Parts: sequence; C-alpha cells; structure tokens
Amino acid sequence: MRSIGNKGENKLEKNQRTRKGLGLFFKVALPIAFVLFLASVVCYMMFHGTEDTFLQQNLVIFVRGVPTAAVALFFVLSLTRKYKKCYAGLVLAALPFLLFYYSYLFIALKVGFQSKNVVHQGGFLFFWGWGLFMVVNGLILGANTVRNKATRLLMYLAAFSLQAVVFIVAGTFWWYVFKYHALFNGDAALAVLSTNWAEAVEFITANISIAFWGAVIIGLIVYFRLLYHWMNQVRMDESSMKRPVLLLGIIAGLAMTIFPFTKIPVMDDFRQTRNFLASLPSKEKFYDVNAGKLHFISSDRDKVPQGTVILVIGESATRDRMKSFNEAYAAADTPWESKIKKTNDFIFFNHAYSNFPLTAESLMMYLTSRNQYNPSKVDSEITILDIAKNLGYKTYWLSNQGMFGGSDATTSVIGSRADKKSWTPNPIVGPDEQLLTLLQKIDGTQKNFIIVHIRGSHYEYDKRYPEVFGEKYPNMTSYEKSIAYTDKVLQEIYEYGRDKMNLQAMLYCSDHGEDMKYGHSPGLNDFNMVRIPFWIYLSRDYQLALPERYIALRQHSSDFFTNDLIYDVLCGLLGGESDSFYQSRLDISSPDYAINKDNALTLHGKRHVLEDPTLAEK
Repeated sequence: MRSIGNKGENKLEKNQRTRKGLGLFFKVALPIAFVLFLASVVCYMMFHGTEDTFLQQNLVIFVRGVPTAAVALFFVLSLTRKYKKCYAGLVLAALPFLLFYYSYLFIALKVGFQSKNVVHQGGFLFFWGWGLFMVVNGLILGANTVRNKATRLLMYLAAFSLQAVVFIVAGTFWWYVFKYHALFNGDAALAVLSTNWAEAVEFITANISIAFWGAVIIGLIVYFRLLYHWMNQVRMDESSMKRPVLLLGIIAGLAMTIFPFTKIPVMDDFRQTRNFLASLPSKEKFYDVNAGKLHFISSDRDKVPQGTVILVIGESATRDRMKSFNEAYAAADTPWESKIKKTNDFIFFNHAYSNFPLTAESLMMYLTSRNQYNPSKVDSEITILDIAKNLGYKTYWLSNQGMFGGSDATTSVIGSRADKKSWTPNPIVGPDEQLLTLLQKIDGTQKNFIIVHIRGSHYEYDKRYPEVFGEKYPNMTSYEKSIAYTDKVLQEIYEYGRDKMNLQAMLYCSDHGEDMKYGHSPGLNDFNMVRIPFWIYLSRDYQLALPERYIALRQHSSDFFTNDLIYDVLCGLLGGESDSFYQSRLDISSPDYAINKDNALTLHGKRHVLEDPTLAEK
C-alpha cells in the first residue's frame, strides 16, 4: 500500500512540475518574448508604416524569434528555485543584448537604411541575442552549483566577458552615431579594416578621452557588481533540472550565437568587407591580361617630350582650407602654391571633388580605368601604371603610407604594378620629406612615371609635420600647419624634378577632403570631405609639343572634376588613349570633356555634386 502511495505522490509531484513548467512558459516566458517582438515591430512601423513590402516579406524572421526567445527565457527561469526573485538579475543579464538590438533597429530605421537590410540583420540579431542570454545565464547559474572556487571564478569571468564585449560593441555603435550621425555600415567597416595599429592609436587618442574610458570602466564595474549581487542569490532547482540539462542548454545557446554571428549587424559588414579585401589579389591577374590587350589609338604618344611625369596623391586635404584655392581663407597656409598659381605653367582646378571620402575606395577608382560614370567589372580594369609601362616609362611607387592591411592592401595591389616599389623608413609616423630621399635614388635621365603617395593631412594633424616646422606658424591650427607642410613638400618635389629629372608634367590631387569636426567618414556624407585640391604643371616643352592639351586644360580649369578621372587625364597627357580603356569625354585635357555641374558625381555615384550646399550660395 505504501508503494502505491509513493507512486501516487510521485505522479502528483510530476504533474505539479509539469503544470508549473507550462505555466512558467505561457504566463511568463512567452508573453515577455512577444512583448519584445511587438516592440521591434512598433519600432519598424514608426519609420516605415504598415505598407512597407519588406516588412511583410521579412516578418517571418521576427516571428521565428518569438518561440526562440520564449524557450530561452523558459530554460533560464525553470533552472531557478524561486524565479520571481531573480527578475532583476535577468533584466541586468539581458541589458547588453537589448541595448544592442534596439539601438540597431531604432538608429538604422531613423537614418533611412534599406528596410530589407534592417529586418534581415535584425532578425539574426534577435536570434543571436537570446542564444547569448542562455549562455550567460547558464554560466552564472551553473557557477552557483560548483564548489571549486577556481572553476566558479572562471565561469563568472566567461559570462561577464561575453557581456562586456556586447556592451562595448553597443557602446561603440552609439558613439559612432553621435560622432558621425550615421549607422555603422560596410563603408565604416572598411575604414576600420583600413586602419593599421599606428592609425588606430592616433584615432583613439584624438577622439576618445581618458575621462570617457574611465567612465566606461566604472560603469562596467557597477553593472557587473549588481549582476553578481542578484544572480549569486539564485540557487539551482536540482529536483527539476540536472546539470546535464544545464550543459545541454549552454551548448544550445552557443549554437544559437555561433550560427548567425557573421550575419548580425556590424559582423555582417565586417564579413562582406573582408571578402572585398580578400578579392584584391585576384585583380592583379586581370591587370596582366588587360595590359596585354592595350591598343593605343593616338599619335600624341610620339609627341610627348621625353622626361619625367610625377603624380602626387594627397591625403585628407580640402581646398576650402587652402589659401591657393580659397583666397578668402584667413591662414596663408599655401605660400608656394599661391605663388605658382599665378604663373602660366600651372593650372589650378576650382571645382574638384573626391569620388569617395575613404582612401581605399577613392584610390581604387583614382588609379584605374574604373569610374563613377562608366561602371566596369573587375576583369575589365587596368591601372595607370600599366598604361605608363606600355608607353615605355620606367614606373615607380613611392609611399609614406603603410604597405600591409586595409587601405594599404588596396593601394599596394595597384602599387605592385610599378617596376620599382619603395616605402619610407618610417611610413605613417615619419614626415613626408622622407620621400625626397627615395626620389633622389631614381635615375633622372630616364623616361620616368612616378607616383608619390604622401601622408599629407591625415589626423592627428599635429603629427604630420616636424615640431620645428610647426613653431614657424604659431597662429595656425594644426591642420593648417599640415597643409603648409604639404605645400613645402610639393615645392621640393617639383624643384627636384625640374632641376634633376627633366620634369615634363606634375599632378597633385588629394584622395579626399576633411571635416574639422568629423574627419572623413562615408556615413556622414559631408561635402567638406570631398572638396579637394587639384592642379597640373606642364613644362614649356610639353606646352609647345602638345598645345591643344594645354589649351583644353586652361579652358576647363573652372569645370567640374572628380578624382576618379585622374586615370583618364593622365592617359591623355601621356598619349595613352586606347580603344578599350579610355574615353575622351572623361579626360579634362581633351576638348571633348563632358563632366559638368549637372552630371558630376561623388560617393561612388550615390550623390550628385550639385547637392553641395556651397554651390547654392554662389
């Protein structure tokens, strides 16, 4: 009889646990998950309404997240003996994920990103976040059942480290929005991946104060102290959930975080950008093939005087803050350029723009046949170095920028096309005058085509020039001093080329501009970041040999120009017009030049130069 009674009691206890579990799922876990889901939909409809087809097509992604969230909540709650007492701890544990998730949705929709991308990445983020929630809580609750102090400490550290990473990512997400008023995207990811350690340190010290880091550290300490206080009071209900079940839940949570990890916001942007960078080496084989297809169609190449041609790639220079381009500017930061502008041998262009406010993406058009007006596939591109080599020039790439990683990788792929590649002894951190030493090693009696990549005015500006040089201009800002130093370097390059290398042509054009508050970032789309200096020098011998080129340049000096057409103007000046990789309507040295205020583009064709607010003022 006692045995039958025990069986009845066990069955009753089992039924009670089942009812308790079902109640926990339907009364607590599922409603919370559904409320969070509705918050996502409301956030979406605030900006896109109910008629958005993307919402209708992708709602299923969010709907799948509801049972996922409910199961995750149920798993964590059912592990505890008195779940009502751990609500505060659960909220704290979910805080980093909720901050990241709703920050992404709200900001992404507010800045007008395509809803398809927002919903797609947001769905994966919802799924990923609940997996992280299971892992973190499983580790914390599991630590409470472990007697070994070292093991318990490791489990707590693992849980808190995961939380810290998400907090930092979410915090960085908001910081980027406040600084650049835009969502972190693939262009921003390229900027990060384009940054080497030296640039990263400069950026952090220039833009993030010690006080900020102190506040972050204190905030994390307070958060983890509160989380520890709440969750350390919770005890496992060993009668209903055994450790194998806990371990299985942690493993399931890990699977939920690992599977969609590369598809969530930020990580997806990095993944796509890394794929882009990884594809760069394959460009070389196409350059080789296309170089073999070159067929020059003009006789001008026989008229170009024998000598040296130099292209100087500027860095972060904006013409608005250069006296030689803006006579109303207070600081006399371009004394040499202001002087030569008045001579007949130099042509200054008043309406030059960058094709993109990032070095990597700007130069991939700047130095190749690809441009905003004639989109081409990777297998149909060629570099200006290939053109010069096929015209009989000895080609050189001289750089004071890095040679590995990010933007260095993109430019190095192009630079590798040169016969001779040279970097300064202290690239990035050393002054641009180092490049003169490299220039002096070149045989000036040859027919040379030389690309000089300077460090220019890249932030931090006060590190772009020697301290002694800066002391000469006490009333200038550090950016103005960097512009003045570039002016001096350009003068030295020109004078050495003229005196020692039979210089026939020299071009100076910046990769992009700079905003004094935001620097340069594609997310902001500020025209301060794309207004750039551009000028061309032609020797008297060149002017006499090809007067039509000189006259065309003079006539077009007030026309609009974008630096993705540097390739075309160099083709024209070198006599490198070909039937497959050149269009005279894109060559500002040609009478056929057809780019004007109405059709000039920037941001890789996404914006019209006509949108520049300064043009409306004129």
